[in-house]
Amino acid sequence: MSRRFTTPAGLECDLDYFLEWRPYLWRRPVLWAVGDPAWLGGRRVLEIGCRYGRMSCLFGLMGAEVLGVDVDAAAIPRAMREVERWQVGDRVTIRQISGDLAVLRPQTFDLIFTKSVLYWVRELDAMLDSIDALLADGGRVAFVENWRGADWMMALRRRLLHRRWMKEAADFPGIRASQLPLFAERFERFEHRRYWHLVIAMRGRKRSPAISGQPATDHSGPLRSTGL
Repeated sequence: MSRRFTTPAGLECDLDYFLEWRPYLWRRPVLWAVGDPAWLGGRRVLEIGCRYGRMSCLFGLMGAEVLGVDVDAAAIPRAMREVERWQVGDRVTIRQISGDLAVLRPQTFDLIFTKSVLYWVRELDAMLDSIDALLADGGRVAFVENWRGADWMMALRRRLLHRRWMKEAADFPGIRASQLPLFAERFERFEHRRYWHLVIAMRGRKRSPAISGQPATDHSGPLRSTGL
């Protein structure tokens, strides 16, 4: 799917609208991480940190059954209005949670998606364990996150993008190279790409169960993607 796309119901949409902010930064990473949109039809999708619900609505428009969750109570009404606007209330549910994913039913979702969420999480390893527990067998993850980058890049980022709140480069956490093994340990076929030293896109899938106490081995290669 290109920036402009047609849903299975024949509705013409602009991807940039659903990305909400700075689509020029997020468009390519999201397209790569999510992959072939045809796969979404009939799948169960969880968006963690759905904010105003636009990406959740996009997944619903592509035929998925979607649960969008966020800790921000103020964002929920706006997300609900998006659901009404796109007439996907039969497929998209918006819910506020405290941040504890244990309130959701385990082994439920075929895809778990985040955009600009995990980079703020202090206990990332525990968060990834919680996400893994929610994946159904063969379920996929697609994470599109802010990349920490070198100090000079963070200084430039502060000056160009985040002057209102980012006083020092250290104020911006971001996903770091040292954290990538945490993802690779939990998800098989794990891949990642960095874009413009600002954004990292990651994808993988739930590890197959170990047999006879031996680690599962996957020989099927990386997830294929024709691009969303």
